[in-house]
Amino acid sequence: MSTIGIGSLVLSDADPLREVHVAPTRSVADIISHYLSDHRRDRSQDQIARMLGCSDTSLSAWKHGHRVPKLKRVVELRQIVGCQCLEFGDEAIRYVYGKAATTPVAASQGRPRSNQPSVVGIPIRTPPAMPAVRPPSRQLIVGRAGEVRAFAELQAGRTTHQVTNIFGPGGIGKTEVFHKFVAFAQRNRQVVGYADVAQIRYGGQPQPYTAAEILRALAATIDRPEFEAFRRDLWDFDLARNAVRVCGGVDRLFAPNGRPLDEARLPQTAEGASRALREAMRSRFAFDRYLRQVHTALTRTFCEGLHALPDGEGAATLLLDTYEEIGGLDDWICRQVVPMLPDQTRLVILSRGQLTKVNIDWLDHQDSLDFHPLPELSDDEAKSYLRYYGLTDARAQQAVYAVTGGYPLLLVLARALAMESGGWEAIGELEHDRDRDAIARGLLDRILREERVKSVRDVLETCSIAPWIDPGIIAALLEMPAGDAHALYTELARHSFVTRHPRGVALHDKLRELLQVRVKFASEARYEELRTKLATYLASKGGGPNA
Repeated sequence: MSTIGIGSLVLSDADPLREVHVAPTRSVADIISHYLSDHRRDRSQDQIARMLGCSDTSLSAWKHGHRVPKLKRVVELRQIVGCQCLEFGDEAIRYVYGKAATTPVAASQGRPRSNQPSVVGIPIRTPPAMPAVRPPSRQLIVGRAGEVRAFAELQAGRTTHQVTNIFGPGGIGKTEVFHKFVAFAQRNRQVVGYADVAQIRYGGQPQPYTAAEILRALAATIDRPEFEAFRRDLWDFDLARNAVRVCGGVDRLFAPNGRPLDEARLPQTAEGASRALREAMRSRFAFDRYLRQVHTALTRTFCEGLHALPDGEGAATLLLDTYEEIGGLDDWICRQVVPMLPDQTRLVILSRGQLTKVNIDWLDHQDSLDFHPLPELSDDEAKSYLRYYGLTDARAQQAVYAVTGGYPLLLVLARALAMESGGWEAIGELEHDRDRDAIARGLLDRILREERVKSVRDVLETCSIAPWIDPGIIAALLEMPAGDAHALYTELARHSFVTRHPRGVALHDKLRELLQVRVKFASEARYEELRTKLATYLASKGGGPNA
């Protein structure tokens, strides 16, 4: 079986989704994060910290890789949460610490430093709260050579436009273009920062939290010492946010007179809190002002890091995918980020709609804006894809191409239908329609009616409201035992219409939309009930994807 991506088409002899299980443990932070996410039960992180005899802030620092606890503390934590998973058990703990013993260790205290190795071989810095990009496909990709050539021109400084907007409807292949840009920049050792907004935005966090996560992801992927000042400010922000979370809100940090409550756990110097943050948290008025201004301050120090990059290394490029998910923060990008960018820095935004048609304020930058509507794949590219997946008869190719055109999502669905039906000859005649969404709905309906898909049909429809699917989400939304949920997840991961995700598997955004329409049409009340269940489940795991 083979897999594909959306956009430029991924060609592969082996289907990695058949081996999707639990990712191998790579760091102490992975183990601790697993304990706190999947084995918390009804206890808060603060309660677990007290049982372990440490502060909640320390536990968060261990979880995110800012600090590394002693081995015995991790073993104690496993015993407290009652984790029996082999891949996160005592042997895994000893393996990671044993591996760290062969890694050069640099002593570090307080704030994270970007260039110091930690005792588990990862940089000590403030990382994204979760992977900020869906994992790119590693197989051969065809198509989009023109877009990559244009990107090379942009990075070489041979274009006058500072902001490039690549736009097109869902399923046209913007994310694959995004991955090709990242790969090109990295292959040529160019400075590039990138983030998938959809992976950050879903947590539903209010401004400035999502703004901070976007900047965090960009700085982490650039990974240069010039961003040390930004990392220090971001660490302050993380400490402040954690203090608010532990207390249950800003109102519970301060007394009516504006002074901190005696029981409030405020960031300390030993934790790396700056003097400015400690001063700000001495009064409610000063702290409110800090929260109002923090996203502007973070933007400024981030852009100062860009300004500090050596001229001889070429222009830095920032990439933002699924920009349509940014919501009200579009004003922040347009009015604050773009004006602060160095002249040599380039920003590439991939979105469904053209920027100036979504927000008229982008017209203020029209002299530095370049728009590029993403076209369908060419006739040759589309048919080479069909040939690769076994459709070699020229007349049959033309019949399928007459329906799908070079629209990547439709090619994906046609191929998935052939796989689930038992071959191209079994799919019969495809229904044509002028509306791409109508064709996609028709193909998806046929896929869901196939015998091989019946066992996971409910999972697909019910879990379409989630940005990713894992056994926990299946169990929560379908209200079933964990063992049954894991079996369904394993079966789902075998199908070609799902792709790998940092937390499990995922459906393409357009397929999620089509499936959600089916759920809403059947019962609006059930749809809202599922949304509530998902929010409750994510909150129980730490407040959502961005916690």
